[in-house]
Amino acid sequence: MDPVKVIFIDRQKMFVQGMMALTEKMKYPVIKIAGHYSMTEYFFEDYGGDSDLIVVDLNLEDSDGIEFISRIKIAYPVQKIMVLSSYAEYRFVKDAMKKGADGFILKTADYSEFGSCVIEVMQGKTFLGSGVYLSPPVTLYKKEFKSSEKRSMYEDRFQIKQKLTKRELEILRLIIQAKTNDEIGDLLFISDQTVGVHKKNIMRKLGMRSTMTLIKYAIENELV
Repeated sequence: MDPVKVIFIDRQKMFVQGMMALTEKMKYPVIKIAGHYSMTEYFFEDYGGDSDLIVVDLNLEDSDGIEFISRIKIAYPVQKIMVLSSYAEYRFVKDAMKKGADGFILKTADYSEFGSCVIEVMQGKTFLGSGVYLSPPVTLYKKEFKSSEKRSMYEDRFQIKQKLTKRELEILRLIIQAKTNDEIGDLLFISDQTVGVHKKNIMRKLGMRSTMTLIKYAIENELV
């Protein structure tokens, strides 16, 4: 098997450099790390389909990995894609695979598992690494937190944003700009009642009880 040309899309430059060094040190016969992009726009400006495998994280600087996978599959339908991420939640795994990912492993995995995933994916197979599930495992224990303050300690920006739809993020952006429901409705060509429903859903999903706390929370977590 000829060496597989791999390109990383990952915001963590040091992590990718570590992968490059490890690959070189172990002289893995099927892997050749060819490059690294921290932002998807740079990737789309430069890329011309010149790789065998794209390895992508889910939490990117200018996008999220699930959206990126979708864009890649539209532009390059036969491109092999592998997710290498810290996010093990089954809904992220399921969404990534539905959008076209061929493999999914965690950054906590052993390097040998990375190599196995590369081989399996390049053979046209689907690979799910240790601790990766497409549906909730029977032993999954999900602890609920009573307050948004406690919950936010265990969630990052990427996870929080995944709770909101594109329309809700659009409305949240206008709420932060201190727009009224009427003004938001006029800008988005929807009724103020519809805006109100979206606003209630946003606050419910994020565990907020007032507009001011919602704005503060959104700004602190860079949601828009």
